Amino acid sequence: MKPTTPLPHNFFEEGLEAFIQSFRKRIEFFSKDFPVYIINTGDEVYLNNWRTAAKTKDIYEQTPRIVLDILDLQVNTDQLSSPHERGSFVMNVAGRSKKYSARFRRIPVTVSVSAKLTCDNILEQFKYLDLIFSLFFKVNTFSFLHMGNRQEGYFEFDASSATTERNVTLGQDTERRHRVINFTLQVGLQYQSFDYYDSESLMSADNVINTFIHNTEDINAGQVYTQQIPPEESGTDSQVITP
Repeated sequence: MKPTTPLPHNFFEEGLEAFIQSFRKRIEFFSKDFPVYIINTGDEVYLNNWRTAAKTKDIYEQTPRIVLDILDLQVNTDQLSSPHERGSFVMNVAGRSKKYSARFRRIPVTVSVSAKLTCDNILEQFKYLDLIFSLFFKVNTFSFLHMGNRQEGYFEFDASSATTERNVTLGQDTERRHRVINFTLQVGLQYQSFDYYDSESLMSADNVINTFIHNTEDINAGQVYTQQIPPEESGTDSQVITP
């Protein structure tokens, strides 16, 4: 069948939003007054939530605070799945949810996210360094719904990031008024690449069930068919069954 509406193409938006929410919850468990922002542009424009910017600039000068930035993305090509698998997904078409089936390929990706923690003094800096090690030197999992399917993700400290000599840097801000900690997290996602725009791949999920039923009826209509039986049970590779 031919697609009638384009895919939303918002997997990374939803996946990274779920990561940031999970990251913020872990930080807020330590302190409710620990804001986490996402850098939006190079001219110091930040997002307080994933989609909305705060109206005042004062909160971006609050300490302690963490500013995140999405750096790059790596496709783990050695973990790609077969492109011939079939999966289902749900889309909103004309205001109604409709379930489709299409061939898809699972593409594991790793997203690098930089984090900059700003605090008031060197004593707090060491305390927050302890916090970073406690929270992020382990695999933290999260989940989210995308096109009707539950997706799993994780994030952890990226031990291979930064320079070849250091993966956590300590220092001061540009005005030398605050102490900062810079580190990098790696976020793992499983992107599902549906072959949606191929009319030979795409079909309604109901058609998949009907096709399976019809094929089963065609097999059962025959007088003789072959059923694979384990050799340890039959002594042979297969047996001829007559219904």
